[in-house]
Amino acid sequence: MGKILAKQITGAVDLDSDQIIEGKKTFSAPIICQKHESSHHMVNVNGFIYWAIDPEILEQDGNFRFGVVNSQLSIQHYAGDKWVTDSK
Repeated sequence: MGKILAKQITGAVDLDSDQIIEGKKTFSAPIICQKHESSHHMVNVNGFIYWAIDPEILEQDGNFRFGVVNSQLSIQHYAGDKWVTDSK
């Protein structure tokens, strides 16, 4: 797989080819990743990785998230009107 200089090519980042892009990136909006059809979309926002049914609605019953809660890595699910930490 060859390396390309993404800043020099318009539209260089795509979902159809393998690419390596090095460097520090800052995103002004959530990153949505989905390679295969799924009922959930993977969204990275505000230090959490979410698995959301609708990537525009993160706080929705049936969604999950992974991140640091109370100084510990936790998996939570959204139930009712709050995030609930899953137990072992």
